[in-house]
Amino acid sequence: DFYRCCRQFAHRWKRAAADERPTAVLSHNDQVAMTAIAAFTAEGINIPGDISIIGYDNLPESGYLNPPLTSIDNHVERQMHLSIDRLLKRIAQPDAPRCVETIEPELILRASVRTVS
Repeated sequence: DFYRCCRQFAHRWKRAAADERPTAVLSHNDQVAMTAIAAFTAEGINIPGDISIIGYDNLPESGYLNPPLTSIDNHVERQMHLSIDRLLKRIAQPDAPRCVETIEPELILRASVRTVS
């Protein structure tokens, strides 16, 4: 399971020389990042003092972890609404010109990353 993999990684991280350790983990979603926080904490590794952890998708519960998870919000709800709107317009007007709209992701800074100066 993924928790076991995270624990193994955290254990290997502790055994590595300090100058060879990664300083941050960027997870492909918040659920993976939350699992990594649990695994690193269980290994006695301080977040963010020893390693920073960042998630991606900004789940509502991400802000309630200890420490609260820094995450990249890709505004999935806005994407869904826009997609439905575009689909309905395309159905109503199949020959209308194509439209491209960019939704910029947003970094939500919380306490799971340390400040680097």
